[in-house]
Amino acid sequence: MGDRVPSEFLVAKRWDYCSEAILRSTGYGALFGSLSLFLFGKRWMRLVGIGASAGAGFGLGVSECRASFNRATNYDPDRILVVPHGTKVQADGTPRH
Repeated sequence: MGDRVPSEFLVAKRWDYCSEAILRSTGYGALFGSLSLFLFGKRWMRLVGIGASAGAGFGLGVSECRASFNRATNYDPDRILVVPHGTKVQADGTPRH
């Protein structure tokens, strides 16, 4: 029973991946948009370039997150442990009594 994984851990793992993907994509977008500092002369055009690139990065992160939730899981259903609400779970996935 030690190799079974509670379903809450699988969802938490996906949310961790999603938050990382969104932050990473937004950061890369803002970094790419900072190139507008060298391309455009007016201050408002520079800010628009950074904001648009960060927004595009955020959108890519959200779509990557949505795809990870819609993707078919690679988990074996026999390894998923369904635990009743309110039950404490140990780190190895076994219910604590």
